[in-house]
Amino acid sequence: MIARVTAAALASTLMLGACGTGSDEAAPDLAFADSTELTTFGTTTTLLIAERPDVDLPDDEVTFVKFEATWVCELQRRTFPTPEALQVALDEQLSATGLTRADYDTFRSAVNNSQDLRDSILFEYQETCQP
Repeated sequence: MIARVTAAALASTLMLGACGTGSDEAAPDLAFADSTELTTFGTTTTLLIAERPDVDLPDDEVTFVKFEATWVCELQRRTFPTPEALQVALDEQLSATGLTRADYDTFRSAVNNSQDLRDSILFEYQETCQP
């Protein structure tokens, strides 16, 4: 149970960080627009972000944006026996993608200070993870 909470908490933290501005101001129109569509099967889907952010990211950031969206998606589908096992899985995924943990940690620090990166991750997550 602790591992599931750890993975879910991490995923929630990443996703909440992806949409929050940290202020009481109204959020921009992109993130969590709460737009709901009715499909022919009677189910609904909530769009997290209305459209691809209009940002020009360097190639290395695009690579990390795609990795982060995929990683957050995977966190929602897996459990880990310990927090350490989660970190090992992250390191393995980074290595399999040809990325380093040091570069990833630097990217994650940049995400905390960049709405463009957060919106880009959120859009990529929406496009690749949600049905």
